[in-house]
Amino acid sequence: GLSQQPTDEKDLITNYRFQRIASLKQLGIYVDEAHHAIGAELAKSQTGKEASSLRTTINELAKSLEDRKSRVVACYNYTGTPYIGNSIMPEVVYAYGLADAIKNKYLKEAEVIDYTNIKTEDFVRNVIKDFWEKEGETRREGMLPKLAFFASTIDELNEDLRPKVEKVLAELGIDVNKILINVGDTALTKNDDIREFNALDSPASNKQFILLVNKGREGWNCRSLFGVALYRKPKSTIFVLQATMRCLRSIGPNQETGHIYLSTENKEILELLQKIEKT
Repeated sequence: GLSQQPTDEKDLITNYRFQRIASLKQLGIYVDEAHHAIGAELAKSQTGKEASSLRTTINELAKSLEDRKSRVVACYNYTGTPYIGNSIMPEVVYAYGLADAIKNKYLKEAEVIDYTNIKTEDFVRNVIKDFWEKEGETRREGMLPKLAFFASTIDELNEDLRPKVEKVLAELGIDVNKILINVGDTALTKNDDIREFNALDSPASNKQFILLVNKGREGWNCRSLFGVALYRKPKSTIFVLQATMRCLRSIGPNQETGHIYLSTENKEILELLQKIEKT
């Protein structure tokens, strides 16, 4: 921990940084993606486990400053997903919601299409046909529109989802080289694929169908992403919100539309979050 004696070079650097921060006259702390720190802390408190390491560090800083007759002026917690289950987290800034951001044209419009059964070839076919008819190869800011499929596991992606996507693309006469896979595992995701993934938001990219496992959620800023399909059952409210909202980044001079394809169960999660946001 930061209050213990450092044992190696990394600990020394961390300890030095902590001491420098703790020597400030006053300190304001801004926590981004606060659901990690605050949400984890609340979740752990319900199970009797210790608080998150970030919250512990903040508390240690506050104590160190107090010992030096200084103080933490305030700690501001920001997140776009202020939920623990179906409840709003306390002490987070979330007042400017997605609905306002869409209304004021900071984001794309959201079109949500739900399906009873998403684990079928028909789902994949309907999603790709709908996306291709609505977006095709129409470029914005010189970039091709992308559609991301989120799968549950690597095996599911390789053995189930990918063959279905390839079959549908062949039926529609679309080049299968437009597929890009990123599963976050360097043994399974080639370096070239990682470079392609990082370059998706550029006119040079020819990829349009992005197959993902445990990637492309929080912090993925791909403005040329125009569609998201969840090829999976509900996992958590935060996952559903983070994954589906990836396709709402604004692009070009006009307000575009992001297409969200998911199960009826997942749509109900989005509708529940919308109700919570309005209360």
